[in-house]
Amino acid sequence: MEQQSIIALVIAITILVSSVVLGMSNIKLNLKVMHSFIGFGFLFIVIFGLRRHLSRLVQYPTNYISWLHIIIFSFLILLSIKALRTWFFKKKKTKDATKNTKI
Repeated sequence: MEQQSIIALVIAITILVSSVVLGMSNIKLNLKVMHSFIGFGFLFIVIFGLRRHLSRLVQYPTNYISWLHIIIFSFLILLSIKALRTWFFKKKKTKDATKNTKI
């Protein structure tokens, strides 16, 4: 293996292991920020990945890797919409003045 490949593998494994360690730690996260970051991040991934995999499907309609990515993209879109609707795109509740009155 070339030296650059070894360096790239070491950096990639270090990033993956550090994400596991940080995930297992007790860091307090703001749920709105976390859901927003994940939702917009997933949409970003889908937008940039769809073009490549749709063009591959046009060339090779039985390309199972492209089909697998389309399925993953659809799941990411579902998660993104659910996360963003939870924090950004829901209507604010209005209090009904007559609801809490006793008759």
